[in-house]
Amino acid sequence: GIWTVLLGIIAVECSEAPPDTKRRLFFLEVPTLYYPLVLLALFSMFAGVRLAYVLGVAVGYAYGYGKLDRWKVKVETVRKWENRDQGGCLSG
Repeated sequence: GIWTVLLGIIAVECSEAPPDTKRRLFFLEVPTLYYPLVLLALFSMFAGVRLAYVLGVAVGYAYGYGKLDRWKVKVETVRKWENRDQGGCLSG
């Protein structure tokens, strides 16, 4: 569902935040680094542990810390795919 994607986006955002910042969760002040994990724990208490949520947070952290950079498509490659003059497959 949408929560898998949202937890991943929150993990990316929190991994790129300055280290000493905090986020508010109801009445708690949570260090930004641990905020996605606290949300994951809260969701797990209500709905049980969901593998999709865990993977969403894990991929979000990995992306935010640059561990997935080797799988990113280079801008030059995308331009080549989109270039109509070179027979690009995404040129339309």
